[in-house]
Amino acid sequence: MKHSVKVSVMALIAMFAFSTAADAQFGLGKLARKVRKAVGVQTTQDRFEEFREQQAKEDKIRQQKNDSIKAVMASITPTIPQPAAEGTAPITIKWKGTPIGTWDPVGLEITFNKTYDEGEFAGQKVSYKLDPSTGQWTSKKGTNVGSMSNDGTIVSPNLGTIKFNPQTNAVVKNGEVIGEVSMLKASSYGTSIGSYETHVSPLLVAFTFHGSLISENQIAEWKEAKNQRDLAAAKARQEAAARAAAQRSSSNSNSYKVLYYNGKKCEIDSNGRINDGYNGIGWLRDGKITTFSAGNTVGRIESDGTVRTMIGNKIGEVRNGEIYLNGSNLF
Repeated sequence: MKHSVKVSVMALIAMFAFSTAADAQFGLGKLARKVRKAVGVQTTQDRFEEFREQQAKEDKIRQQKNDSIKAVMASITPTIPQPAAEGTAPITIKWKGTPIGTWDPVGLEITFNKTYDEGEFAGQKVSYKLDPSTGQWTSKKGTNVGSMSNDGTIVSPNLGTIKFNPQTNAVVKNGEVIGEVSMLKASSYGTSIGSYETHVSPLLVAFTFHGSLISENQIAEWKEAKNQRDLAAAKARQEAAARAAAQRSSSNSNSYKVLYYNGKKCEIDSNGRINDGYNGIGWLRDGKITTFSAGNTVGRIESDGTVRTMIGNKIGEVRNGEIYLNGSNLF
């Protein structure tokens, strides 16, 4: 009897060992792989199926994580934070990538890495605590360190009153946009200044960085840096446009094959030399016509194909790659 059972099992293993992808159609694919793997037999198809299943698991985990993040973001409003559920972990606050403190979403308190230098709290970390009903911030010493309101108004110890616009995510002072915030990051005039490790109310981000950490001098520096970047970018665009125009002009010059003047047909070679028979009579380079011997510029070709003298008088036009000079004698 034992021999019979052993033979049956071996036969089953043999059947699975040579099974094909068609097994999956009958629900046997996964079972067949397990049986083959148990006896040390694994086909290329088995390995591919295992890899595919693993990828599917990882994709599912990533999707669940993304869905969780989206759910958290959807639950956040650009208003004064309220206490989170007990056990919610503190969130790291960074200044330009360097951790400078944490936000306790349960106790509604920012604790900085910096410590008090003197007084009864000397050696203890500087902290600001939020009253969720009023938006008032109070230091560990009991002093007022600013406030924020659900309408976006932020009272800052350094900048005075500023405003967060939840529609545009802009931070405004005296009608001028001085920065932007999201649920994670803060910037000023294009300079990234800080971030929260996890999504929080953008009003909190605006208060933390624009409302309590930056000064008028820093804003002025970042504004000047942006102006310099804008000037450099404008200059680069102008230079690029000039190079493109010169390239087009040069390309157009090389594309002209014939020049007519005084009833004569002259050939223009690939170097831009204008030849009357075997004699060189002029040059066509970068859209300008010059004399052959003296090199004086006597005409130019504009972007619309009009040919003019150097003082602006129209003397001809371009037709299908050929230049007609209306009988003007340039050479």
